[in-house]
Amino acid sequence: MKSIKINNCVSKMRENYIFVQIEKKKAENAAAHPENKLIDLGIGDVSGPLPAAAVRALVIACKAQGNCKTFRGYGPESGYEFCKSAIANYYKRSSGADIKQSEIFVGDGAKSAIMRLFAAVDCEIVVFSPAYPAYEECALSLNKKVKKIERSALDGFIPLPYGLTNKPRLIVLCSPDNPTGTAIGRDIMAEWLSFCKKSGSVIMFDSAYERFCFSPDKVRSVYETEGMRDYAVEIGSLSKSACFTGLRAGWTIIPETVAGGRLKKTYERMLSCGYNGLAYVVQQACAAALSEDGERESAAFAGKIIAAAEKLAGPLETFGFKVFGGAYSPYLWVQKPDYMKKIDAFDFFLDRLGILITPGSGFGERSEDFFRLSALGGEEKAEEAAKRIKDYFVQAKL
Repeated sequence: MKSIKINNCVSKMRENYIFVQIEKKKAENAAAHPENKLIDLGIGDVSGPLPAAAVRALVIACKAQGNCKTFRGYGPESGYEFCKSAIANYYKRSSGADIKQSEIFVGDGAKSAIMRLFAAVDCEIVVFSPAYPAYEECALSLNKKVKKIERSALDGFIPLPYGLTNKPRLIVLCSPDNPTGTAIGRDIMAEWLSFCKKSGSVIMFDSAYERFCFSPDKVRSVYETEGMRDYAVEIGSLSKSACFTGLRAGWTIIPETVAGGRLKKTYERMLSCGYNGLAYVVQQACAAALSEDGERESAAFAGKIIAAAEKLAGPLETFGFKVFGGAYSPYLWVQKPDYMKKIDAFDFFLDRLGILITPGSGFGERSEDFFRLSALGGEEKAEEAAKRIKDYFVQAKL
């Protein structure tokens, strides 16, 4: 029987996306043990609420859409000027970076922006493993060549510009990082700038978790490093920091000087044929979340999440687990102790403690001895999980 051909690039990807597998396991456990109160520390979703400033803006914008005189139809693909202005002002306040509104592209979060950016380049894409799985999967689905470089616990899982030849590549950096929770310092970013100048490479900097980083020694934006405007694209998101996982809002910044201006022009052209722009009401909420009032609310939320991460780390370290992250990020990257090397951590925590985690293998083939915990559910959930961990291991005398 004759039929259309299917994109076989998908066959290069894993059979199932890790978070789909986790949701399936979660549903199976709930069906088999409806009496159990499962604590979900696996998928990095938030428990809300939206910042009050964003809620007020949403209400006003929705009312405006119900009036013929103030109704908005199709908007600009790259975003309304009021939203771009809010993003530019936020960068000026938070990192001192001067971003032009013409360099900002408003979108529906980070993942779709990553896909568009990868589609816009024709070069090898460097991903440091363990890594957010969407990086590799987006690249493979577009038939891009991916170079994976293993990060080491000896270096604190910081991506370093060593061992790469001087040929132009798109280099993916995430800071604070998912899944390891580590953050890149100013000295390391200066090394990356030097490498980009020598090689002609461009950095894609994923700053989705920057609001959780309160350390002045770590970069929150790649543009805090003088000279990076010529060599870096930044992707930002409000999903975690402002609880927009269900609302969806983010942005891509492409300075006009990156790759001689060709990358920005290509991205603009691709956007015009495949995207109609983020909803007007969501852009109003986005602008409000990035205002000074919204920023204060998000900072308070981020502080509570970091406190929750600390609560989770304590009992794990007491019983021999090695914990990375948590200080600058909502994620803990946890290495199993020797006495658990042959135990499947996912099944162990689910079956014995009623805690859902994300197995390290979902972020890299060599991360079987690790797992990720998310503190995004807040302090109450973290406290209960910490209690279960402590009670179990004390009783087990481990």
